[in-house]
Amino acid sequence: MTNPLPSLTGRYTLNGTAILAGQAVHFGDLLNYQVTLTNPAGGASRWVGTNLAVTLPDGLTLAGNAPTAQVTFNTQLSTVPSPLTVTTDTTVSGSTATVTIPSKTAASNDIVRNNGIDLLTDAANSSAITITLPVLVTKQTAGTLTAAVQATDRYVHQTNETPAVPTSYYSSIQKSLDTLTVAAAVIPARSAMIPIPVRTNESFIPVPSASYTQRAVYGAGAATWLGTGDVSLPASGNQINLTATGIQKLRAADYIPVITVYTNTTGQQWTEVYYVYEPLSTWMPDAGLRQTVASAFNKGSVTINTHFFDTPQTYLNTAGVTGVITTDDATTQLTKSLMPKLTGLTNQLNTAGTGVLGAGAWNMTNGVTGLEYASNLQGLAIYGPSLLQNTGTHTTTGQTFRTLLNQLQTPVLGQSAPIQSLQTVDLSGYTATAFTGSGTAAMPSLPKLQTLNLVANGLADADVTAAITGTTAHDLVPFFQQNKAALRQLTLASYAAPTKPKMDQATLQNNIQAVTTAGTAINQQDMVMPGTTTWSLARADTPDQIQVNVPDVRRTLTTVPLGTATASAVSDYQNVAVAVYDRDPTNTTDTSTPLTNVLTLKADQSGYVLNYTNYLKASQLRNNQLYLKRTYTTGGTQYSLWTKIGLSGIDYLQVDTLNFGKRQLRAGQYPNNGHDDSTGPDPGTYTPFTITVGRTSASAQSTVGISASPFTGTAGTLPVSSLALHYVSQNSAAPNTWTIPADGSAGNSAVWAFTNAAALLDTKSFNVDLDVPAISGISAQQYTATITYTLSNVLR
Repeated sequence: MTNPLPSLTGRYTLNGTAILAGQAVHFGDLLNYQVTLTNPAGGASRWVGTNLAVTLPDGLTLAGNAPTAQVTFNTQLSTVPSPLTVTTDTTVSGSTATVTIPSKTAASNDIVRNNGIDLLTDAANSSAITITLPVLVTKQTAGTLTAAVQATDRYVHQTNETPAVPTSYYSSIQKSLDTLTVAAAVIPARSAMIPIPVRTNESFIPVPSASYTQRAVYGAGAATWLGTGDVSLPASGNQINLTATGIQKLRAADYIPVITVYTNTTGQQWTEVYYVYEPLSTWMPDAGLRQTVASAFNKGSVTINTHFFDTPQTYLNTAGVTGVITTDDATTQLTKSLMPKLTGLTNQLNTAGTGVLGAGAWNMTNGVTGLEYASNLQGLAIYGPSLLQNTGTHTTTGQTFRTLLNQLQTPVLGQSAPIQSLQTVDLSGYTATAFTGSGTAAMPSLPKLQTLNLVANGLADADVTAAITGTTAHDLVPFFQQNKAALRQLTLASYAAPTKPKMDQATLQNNIQAVTTAGTAINQQDMVMPGTTTWSLARADTPDQIQVNVPDVRRTLTTVPLGTATASAVSDYQNVAVAVYDRDPTNTTDTSTPLTNVLTLKADQSGYVLNYTNYLKASQLRNNQLYLKRTYTTGGTQYSLWTKIGLSGIDYLQVDTLNFGKRQLRAGQYPNNGHDDSTGPDPGTYTPFTITVGRTSASAQSTVGISASPFTGTAGTLPVSSLALHYVSQNSAAPNTWTIPADGSAGNSAVWAFTNAAALLDTKSFNVDLDVPAISGISAQQYTATITYTLSNVLR
């Protein structure tokens, strides 16, 4: 015979009222979803049972694991014993639940037996089962939701039928029922949300709108809302505590809701949706960092000058919000969801690369919490106190290179860690302690890092070359071992405050740091040595000229592979190019070019000669200060090392020796001619006495002072302090006359006017007499005195 098939119907109700087609529901609404399977009259009379499955779509969450069911036959209404079977369908996207009404295991006249359903019918009576599912709307965006329903059965043939084995009356009925329209969730104003300000106590105490006897949170939750595994509800009080997974979701979101279902004494249920959030001062506690990040967004871009010879790199920070981003907790637009748009950050508030920066609000040693949200950060330039006076108020101090990297390697839920995207890191103007703390050998890996500039006052060779001992090492050693393969430009500096904040400019003492990874081209140019090296001037072989004899500066270079302690000399030192400049590469007032014909390699290659006359012709500054640049290329890598040189003219006072001869002494004056009175009368002539002076490049004058000690005899008698020396200049163009008491006094000095304005050296001749006013206290013996010549305002 032909039997009619069962039918499936369903409807949603809100507060007992059916939801009409097109009527929108909202996130957090508590609905009842009723599904009815009806077996019409005249259907099969001997069923073993019916299996009914209802699958909820992602966006509807079962509010409890005990839905109710009722069966009707011949006006008899029976309630299906609970619990019904509820399973989770992991093959469907989202948090879906399948509610299954199992079939009976044996034929019986009972409608309900052992939780199974037997939809008996006869010619006049239908049978039906209605399942009521309490569901929460957990969809937050506008759209539609459709549940899937499936019914299957098992049928037993009549006894006169063969074969007498169970089979299906109908194989399956599937139907999509009742499309539900969902409106977009209405996000409350920040003032209506609940702050969770303390990261060690993630809980809140809501105030329900009415008294209740029970409360519950349902569903597995999602990244955008908190479910059963994300919160816990204490037995008393209104407090709601976040679990570890809830805390993780809270920290990843600008705000996150939790739907709480309340039940009162009459069984009435309602929901309340609480939006909780972390204030800006919680997820980014340092006020200076907040100001720095807001400034980066408000400017729209950040420029970082990563190398002296390269074009500065500009990173766009397109916030896409209206108005100025402030850092006030109540009105801020600086949110966690905005941070992935931050691609470049610097604490330099003015245009990059324009000199010493003055004041800054924050640096690496302060709290860095909050930067982990910048999942697409590519360029980071954080200058230290030697470049930027740290004027901000900070909750944390004493942070280091290691703590910065540790923070940046901590991913936020659903995002990648900033350390995965960083390409340029410039940390300049700190002390070495920010980089040399010892910790575990492991350091984070920066797979895209290409440019690294570290400038730290007091940095030493061992800080980057010492071998790892046990599980500890200076932080830079394991860092370089971990990351040197990715580097394309590395800069290390051991001086305090360079003149501009782009730190491709230093080395450690006399070492070039060699990176030994195959295929790595480290651009380690323009490294400025700390301190000043002094070169002393000397008289050249050419009259009236000065030169500097310089050792072979090519042979003093060594290479040290990073992460090791072994230094070796540059074997092909002949390939080291040498030049001198007026200025170092940190200077931005002009484009410094090499000074030509100033430094020349000696023919025997034992050293160099600096021609001082050519220096004065080529130099723009003529300040007796220059920069020696040594350039060395090996393995495709070019290294250049700058050394500050000071020229010293301390040797540029030369005098002759005085000899007043052997005298039959009486009161009078005796010329400097070495005459012996025992050989005859003094002819009265003078042996020329000369003084040669070197002068500054900026002045045509120097000052020469002369003082003399008392004359002392060889026989141990008392010194004679009554004598004097009388100098009479023989240069009519600039006569000088000095009378110098030989009594140990300060003597006299005179301004030395150079005869030849173009000369570097000037020599003057004098006639010198010994003035003897009386011979008392003087005996027949040899007398000597120490004469001191002092030169000032000279080459330094």
